[in-house]
Amino acid sequence: MAHLDLDFVRTSARWPWLGACLALLALLALGWVWQHGNTLGQQIRQLDTQLEHSRQQVRERNKPVAAEDPQQLAAAFALRRQWRTDWNVLFEALEQAQFKGIALQQIAPDAAKSQLKLAGEALSEADLHDYLRRLQQTGRLREAVLSQSGIDETQPHKPIQFQIQAEWVQP
Repeated sequence: MAHLDLDFVRTSARWPWLGACLALLALLALGWVWQHGNTLGQQIRQLDTQLEHSRQQVRERNKPVAAEDPQQLAAAFALRRQWRTDWNVLFEALEQAQFKGIALQQIAPDAAKSQLKLAGEALSEADLHDYLRRLQQTGRLREAVLSQSGIDETQPHKPIQFQIQAEWVQP
């Protein structure tokens, strides 16, 4: 019978440098993971800072506005109304009513109050009354009334100076 002798204890390592290489690779991998983790941590902190900054801006924008002074608010709305006013409609209405016997010298619209003041000269009382009638017929002015009138004696043709107030119908 044959005898078989098995030796399970190795007496010498075949590749002694293999263990050292694996340990070095493990240390390098650990260093890379640690460095990569630090870089990601910094990026996360930067993103958190940016997110908090953005949230702060949103909070500032959504902060309730302090109550405004009612007079300032009314003045702002009046100014806005004047900016949004279609002045061409008013001037077209005045051009429709205009005729040869009337010379307008001043037009003072007040969009906030929807009022209009006109000042000018008329050649005769008939022209002045006709002009008042024509202003009413434009559809843009109503309650046109003569607020002041008088004859200018200093001029040779003695025109009638007048002031008219009217309510302005805005579209």
